[in-house]
Amino acid sequence: MGLNVNDQNSIVFVLGEKFDISSEAFKLLQYIYGLTRMTYRTNFESLRGICSDLGWGCMMRTGQAALMNACVKLFLPSDFHVIRGKAIEQYRTILSYFGDTFEAPLSIQNIALTGEELDVQVGKWFGPTTICHVLKRLVAKSPLASKLKIYVAQDSVISEDEIKECSASFTVPVILLIPLRLGLHSTDPQLLQKIFETLKWPQSAGVLGGKPRTSYLFVGSEGENLLYLDPHFAQATINMNESNFPLDSFHSYGLSFMKGTDIDPSLALAFIIKNQNDFLELKTRVEKNGVCFGLFSFQKTNYEYNETKKSNELNEDDDDENCCCCCC
Repeated sequence: MGLNVNDQNSIVFVLGEKFDISSEAFKLLQYIYGLTRMTYRTNFESLRGICSDLGWGCMMRTGQAALMNACVKLFLPSDFHVIRGKAIEQYRTILSYFGDTFEAPLSIQNIALTGEELDVQVGKWFGPTTICHVLKRLVAKSPLASKLKIYVAQDSVISEDEIKECSASFTVPVILLIPLRLGLHSTDPQLLQKIFETLKWPQSAGVLGGKPRTSYLFVGSEGENLLYLDPHFAQATINMNESNFPLDSFHSYGLSFMKGTDIDPSLALAFIIKNQNDFLELKTRVEKNGVCFGLFSFQKTNYEYNETKKSNELNEDDDDENCCCCCC
């Protein structure tokens, strides 16, 4: 479903930004084009005979897109846009970390191989919890390690002490990932409204979710619809070792909506914590909106957590039927 820009009464929220279609339709489309989208790629560096992630890599691409767009917000000038030349080489450098090679630290190959450490076979579909833990491991080994940390909440609980430790007392930005299960087969309507609310917050980096076996990065909302970046387009792999490699396949004016009630109850929220003020503002928003009673909560002290519980959480992703892989 596409965005109906002819609806003059439509208000659209995208990652904390508000757009009035009656006067800001072009501004919205420019903003959407500026977002980086990751899609299926073909003919990439062979991963055990697999040269495309078509049919199995959508959650991995969703995770890449969430992380890349968060990096743009964190590390590039606030007025950066891909259609302008300012800081474009810095943008290319960050984007190259996601190239489809073993050399690229956040590539589909390295994501899939790290998934094996969490008992997900190469060529099999990831769930939201798995991609959160994989991204945390890979970022810690990447060139971003000294500039950015990833915190994955357990049992929907965020430890304030752990966030402070993770961020070196809020001197290093943190991407907060919160895996959630909001129902058995469908999402509770009251909890769904709280998901909509989080996409209006300036700290939002999106929602990793979708439908069963189909992953999207939800970045905004219009009325009862959710706006998402869709990874389900097969494109040729880009050689990011070339100088001035093309960027057009990572951007599009196209955007899609689906009814919020169609979202799968297994998902993950993503937030950007730049500093202590960001963290306190997020906490205040949660408490003010009562989200902590349904989605997640804050806890002052370190949260006790063990590997058995972690394994059980990851196994929840196994409820999604694995898709087959495409081989060379």
